[in-house]
Amino acid sequence: MATIRTGLFREIVSMSFDTLRTSKMRSALTVLGVVIGITSIVGMTSLIRGFDESLRDSIRALGPNTVFIQKFSALSFSAGKSFLEVAKRPNITREDARAVARESPSIAVVDVWLGGQDRTRVYYGHEKTTQIGILGATENFSAVNFIKLELGRLFTPSEVEHRRQVVVLGQNPYKSLFPNIDPIEALRRE
Repeated sequence: MATIRTGLFREIVSMSFDTLRTSKMRSALTVLGVVIGITSIVGMTSLIRGFDESLRDSIRALGPNTVFIQKFSALSFSAGKSFLEVAKRPNITREDARAVARESPSIAVVDVWLGGQDRTRVYYGHEKTTQIGILGATENFSAVNFIKLELGRLFTPSEVEHRRQVVVLGQNPYKSLFPNIDPIEALRRE
């Protein structure tokens, strides 16, 4: 019985090598297809793991106790809401944020963002930015988003309350508008 199996195995191996020798192109293409398939699977798995870890890092940065309330949300549309249904929702206001802070004492920080959907250029003197989103926020913006300032200061509650014309620039607009000068000193001189 063992000799029959050994003979059968030798014959199968011999036929395999004969087939490979006679059909070199077919064999090469088959091997190439297997290599491409395995490489694709490994690559996609790595990408998915990377995206998954990036998403987890973003959630960890926000913290498990952070809640965003917004008029437009991808979740609304994935839940079957139409664009018109979502567009008819009332806009969220500062009064809404005050009510949330007042009625929910367990909430530590509340912030309201206005705008941000439209993109425009910002000008200062002869300098301009590329198209950027402009967002209106309160003094709590950096606390909610864990943003650290490199230069200057954030809004004060009084500035927000009295709607003062103050701004916090991101890194790219800062470099575009003030390439060779200190913006705080430039604004003090005006």
